[in-house]
Amino acid sequence: MFLIINAVLSVWAWRLRQLPGWRRRLPAALLACALAANVTRATGITAIAETAAFPLHLLAALTALNALTRARRLRRSTGNEAVA
Repeated sequence: MFLIINAVLSVWAWRLRQLPGWRRRLPAALLACALAANVTRATGITAIAETAAFPLHLLAALTALNALTRARRLRRSTGNEAVA
């Protein structure tokens, strides 16, 4: 469930045109790193997955929420509510 929410938030953040490109892509990059850390568990290297996977998933979700909040504030400050 958390992975689905994280993926949806990352896609929403990626589609925001008001933010710089690096800020839009950061949640997706963090999600990709977290998924790579999860894959190491399947190969038998559990230390990386245990230490890095959950914090990276959490950081990706929080970064995406921050980007969405920042875009919403930017729209309100410019008075352009119709921009998605």
